[in-house]
Amino acid sequence: MYIGTLLTSSELQRKGYCREIHEYLQSLFKDVDYLSKSIYLVFLLSKLEGR
Repeated sequence: MYIGTLLTSSELQRKGYCREIHEYLQSLFKDVDYLSKSIYLVFLLSKLEGR
């Protein structure tokens, strides 16, 4: 699964975000559709990268 691949990337693991993001997104994704999930994930990853 694409999202799972992003969440388990070595960069996120090094930064210590993997578990927090995974748990938060799991709870969040129960209430939103796929498009919203994709947009939010891109936004979150961009924010974490400091862009």
